[in-house]
This record gives sequence, structure tokens and C-alpha cells, in this order.
Amino acid sequence: MRRGLPIIVLLCAAALAAAAVAQDRPAGPPRPPRIQPRVLPLPFAHISGITLSPDGRMVALTVLDAADHTQIYLAPAEGGDPTTLTSGTSNNRAPRFSLDGRQIAFVSDRTGNAEVWTVPASGGAPRQITNDPGDDLDPEWSPDAKQIVFASNRAGATLLYLVSAAGGQVYPLSAGAGPD
Repeated sequence: MRRGLPIIVLLCAAALAAAAVAQDRPAGPPRPPRIQPRVLPLPFAHISGITLSPDGRMVALTVLDAADHTQIYLAPAEGGDPTTLTSGTSNNRAPRFSLDGRQIAFVSDRTGNAEVWTVPASGGAPRQITNDPGDDLDPEWSPDAKQIVFASNRAGATLLYLVSAAGGQVYPLSAGAGPD
């Protein structure tokens, strides 16, 4: 019995050490900051297309401005003044944060029909990603923020396509989509 005592003591010590380490480590994935309800100072009649940044600190949203055009705004999730990411006489909508939070993909009709564009989340000039007579809609980022998948009626039916986040060649993902 005495020979087994050191092994039991070592096992108990190891179990206590493991329990202490587990208490110091949060369970599950990290949580974004808790959002307290606050009124955002948005003087607009219609708000839609709301998306939260991956870190939970910013909200991108589509607003209908006084000239009846939709624009993309960015506001702190905990309250504060919104900033305009798009402007002009076009309609800009459906903002989507890249998973690293650095870019926002959106849809704009500034070239005459709906195309996918991106803009830095910190602000800056929007960049056109797609260019087709069909409507390109509902952009979503790949996990590495290097590609964007979107829906388009460019082949006559609404199908899924993939494009580099820098623009360029568009690849069909849906059955029935022809080469682009």
C-alpha cells in the first residue's frame, strides 16, 4: 500500500494542477464585447442590411438618404456618430464585413446595374470587383478574405459565382452556370 501512495499523490497533484489551469482559461471561443442598447444618431427614415463586424465593435448598415438613394454607413456598436462609407446618386446596399474586419463588400448600381464592390472598413475609395450586364448580388467573403462568393443572373438564372477580392476572372459555382 505504501508503494502506491506516491503515485496516488502525483495523480492528485496533476488533477489539481489541471483544474487550476482550466479555471484560468475561458471556455469556448472568445466572446465579442457585450453590446449595451443605445440609440444611434441616425436621421434616416429607413435602415436595412445591418451587419456586425467580426469583433462586435462596429455596425455596417444600409440607409435610405434624403435623396432616396441607399448608402452604406458605419457606426460604433456601443453608440456614437456614424460615418458614411458610400455617397452619391447610386444605390449601395448589402454590406458584408470580411472576417478580418478590414474590408466591406457591398452591392452598388453606380455603373448602371448591380455589381459587387469593396471599401476599406476604415474608409476610402470603393473598388469595383465585378462587371457584367447581369445583376451581381449578396456578396459573402471567404474565411481568408481573398475571395467573394455572390449570386448573379448573368447566365439567365440566378446562380452562384466566385471572384478574387481584388476582382478579375469570375468562376461559376452552381450547376448550369456557363464559363464567364
